[in-house]
Amino acid sequence: MRTDRSLVLAVFVALAFPVVALGAPLVGPSVGSADALQAEANKLFNKKQYAQAADLFLQATRANPGQLAPYLSLARAQLQLKRHAEACNAYRAYLRSAPEGSERNKAQGELTLCERQLASSRKTDDLPRQYVELKAAFYAALEQQQVLGEDGAAAALRALVSKGYLSTDLSELADKLHAEALRAADAIHARALSHEQVAAQQLVDGRDLFDLAADVGPEPKARKAKASFLAGRAELEIAAAKKIAAESVTTRRRELTAEATAAAVQAVEHFAEAVMADPAQAEYKFFRALAIYRRGDVDGALAALRRDLPDDPRTTVLGAIQTMRLSKEGGAAEIERVLFSSRYPERR
Repeated sequence: MRTDRSLVLAVFVALAFPVVALGAPLVGPSVGSADALQAEANKLFNKKQYAQAADLFLQATRANPGQLAPYLSLARAQLQLKRHAEACNAYRAYLRSAPEGSERNKAQGELTLCERQLASSRKTDDLPRQYVELKAAFYAALEQQQVLGEDGAAAALRALVSKGYLSTDLSELADKLHAEALRAADAIHARALSHEQVAAQQLVDGRDLFDLAADVGPEPKARKAKASFLAGRAELEIAAAKKIAAESVTTRRRELTAEATAAAVQAVEHFAEAVMADPAQAEYKFFRALAIYRRGDVDGALAALRRDLPDDPRTTVLGAIQTMRLSKEGGAAEIERVLFSSRYPERR
């Protein structure tokens, strides 16, 4: 048993560090309103503030990849900035889906001019090949249900976006990533909620998966509550690891005990956020009381359970345990009441 605990301890202690955010919103509503971004960018373009306009046009293509106007506007802003590779890329993205008509014909002519200028600049455009490789990596990772990490689908999509990938199929990529991130996050949340032992890193991953889902699609239902709960569970695991470490060493025992208590305090705060976001979820309230208990406040934990979960059997059990600590005779009577009151009501 000590060997297993040592392995768990090594993992949990290694994870006791602040979690780095995954990054800014990538695709969809979290980026903003495509119409509002387009309107503001048009104003900047008319003022010949092409760099600022290009940034907003690009954001508009991320906010709604299916809306064609921002691609053409972006291409023209990039062309004004003499960013020929980026401009040609935007023209092609527009032309791939643009309907027949005078605007399309005009854009085709502008692309031809752009490609000539790119060729005369003697600069190579390696982006198409990189896009193909990154999309292949995205789908391969998604097939393996590998969302996070350096080789995950999220990293591939972020690389595509950072390299200026422009296409209406960006919505499809984002939708697939959103669905897989949400599926994986909900699975981890369900395991944690059912009191299954889940490694701290998996709990942190679950929280990050909920955030990722919001970055590439609609806001997940009860995201705030679920993410806070998973963060609390992770802190509880870290607190447990610190406590095990304190019990197994002769040096730094006081420091490790203090760190365990601090992690439990953080867990209480996360669970409180989860309860506030979703008051109907009873297990969030139970885990908040458990975290209070783990920080050494038994009376506080019992008070929280009696307030939040007065009819829960776990509240009764903890009350009996606390009574026995104060008085063996009183505790014995309380345990007898717990054991027999429900089966033999006449003994109440």
